[in-house]
Amino acid sequence: MGIFDFIFGNKKKKEKELLLKQQEQERLQREEYLRQQKLDDERREKERAEWLAENHKKATERNARLSALREHMKEVTKDIDAENEKRRIEQDKRMQEEKKRLEKEQANRIEMSRRKALEQSKSTRVLVPQNIQNIIDAASIGLVAAQNGNHRIEQENLINLFNLTQDKSSQLLHIPADKYNLVGSGFCLLLEYPQVQANEDISRAIADYAFFCISKAIEHDPGNKTLYLKRMTVVAQTREFFFYTVANALEIPDSNPFDIMLSAPLIVRTNDFIYAMGKYDFENGDNIVFVGKLKEFHDLCYGPYVRKTANEGKIYIDKVNDYIANSISRY
Repeated sequence: MGIFDFIFGNKKKKEKELLLKQQEQERLQREEYLRQQKLDDERREKERAEWLAENHKKATERNARLSALREHMKEVTKDIDAENEKRRIEQDKRMQEEKKRLEKEQANRIEMSRRKALEQSKSTRVLVPQNIQNIIDAASIGLVAAQNGNHRIEQENLINLFNLTQDKSSQLLHIPADKYNLVGSGFCLLLEYPQVQANEDISRAIADYAFFCISKAIEHDPGNKTLYLKRMTVVAQTREFFFYTVANALEIPDSNPFDIMLSAPLIVRTNDFIYAMGKYDFENGDNIVFVGKLKEFHDLCYGPYVRKTANEGKIYIDKVNDYIANSISRY
């Protein structure tokens, strides 16, 4: 072996040994790193386990407290519900007692009003025949019941008022002058009943009775402006059939399509006469703001094409009353 081979051979050997030593150091470093990594993983796993255990413990304790609180609230709510139910029962009892008291007071008021109405009419019973007194009593009790909100007593007596009159309509001619407003008001209230409005024949009869009685009341007390309002209300509410009474009273002939003067419907040809009647009552009645059918009727009475006057209207009113009086006198 030459000197160069020897020198280079030693050099390669040393380099190899150095490389091996370096590799060994790297291996040891890797092992140390892995060992340290394992220790860190074990430490973190232990810490995580401890953290989970602590959270589980806290959650268990919190759930236990919530369960205890829920049970406590159930007991509290049960007590509150029981107290509320007790108060509700007591309140219902008080309301029922108050309702009975009010009903009793209302019944007493109605009875007192009825007795008062009957007492007020006792002075005239000696002079007034019983059949006439029955009509007056039916109207009086019905109107008192209406004022007190007792609709059953109201309807029973006002329907009885109509039946008593229908049995013999001529009885209306013998009502005392100071009772015509009472009886006429009963008929006015009857006109508002749906079952009456549904029957035109009954409505026409009641409208005639109401118009006649209120007119007689006006004759007795011409300064009472409210009475004129009542009479115009009867006409305003029943114009769709009251025109028959007006036409008969004023001898306005029925429609005739072959006569140019009579070709217009009868209801149209009676309008001027009815509007004049309305003018008379409007000008003698209360000066109020009219609404609903009364306003509509007022506007028609004072329309631009109405030619007849309030004074003429008074003449027509008298003729209508004479006609109704003559009609009911026959029955």
